[in-house]
Amino acid sequence: MFLEDKDIQKVLDTINGRTPEDEVLLDMKAFFKEEFDINILDYICDRTKDGLLRLKIMVWDVKDTVMFLCCPDRELENKIRDRFSKACRDHGLNSEYFDPKCYFSVVSDFRSDVEKILMTDDTIKKIDEVLRGHPEVMSHRYSIPTVFVFYKTDKDIDTNYENGLSDKIREEISGVLGSVAGFEGRTLGDVRFSSLETFEGRYKGNFHGFWLDH
Repeated sequence: MFLEDKDIQKVLDTINGRTPEDEVLLDMKAFFKEEFDINILDYICDRTKDGLLRLKIMVWDVKDTVMFLCCPDRELENKIRDRFSKACRDHGLNSEYFDPKCYFSVVSDFRSDVEKILMTDDTIKKIDEVLRGHPEVMSHRYSIPTVFVFYKTDKDIDTNYENGLSDKIREEISGVLGSVAGFEGRTLGDVRFSSLETFEGRYKGNFHGFWLDH
């Protein structure tokens, strides 16, 4: 879930200490760590385009969102909303969220937003140069912030994973992206490998159809 620029800046300001963590965030950090063993970064209160009140809990990586997406009965969401509303009431913050029945909540990864802001036109040109330096790469495409790298055949995907080429390409792209203050040391770069054999054979060169499955 890509954030608006102001919300990205809010999370970055919290991470870097420019905005102090409020009592609600401290409570929710403790709750998520104890209940789910997940470290959260920040929370965002906003509304959807339809005007629905929403709570976004920001985590670093998409892997920390999976358990919530796989809980269709909303049991986990209800736990989150109950705890968030209690924290808001206890500390007198975010009064619109005092009643957990008045909004919905989502757990969203922030890594994709960090990668998105790093994926400038200049960065894309540098990634193009990196990939052109590997003759095994037949083609590549972007669905920002994801880079899709195509080898010639499906067999090449396995071969280049085993010989370390794919890891090398991933590391080189991560090096081009660099880092954002507060997330130094984190590996960035959503790089996915496929083949022209699959892209042109199974999907007839239709990137939209390919993207939906990958």
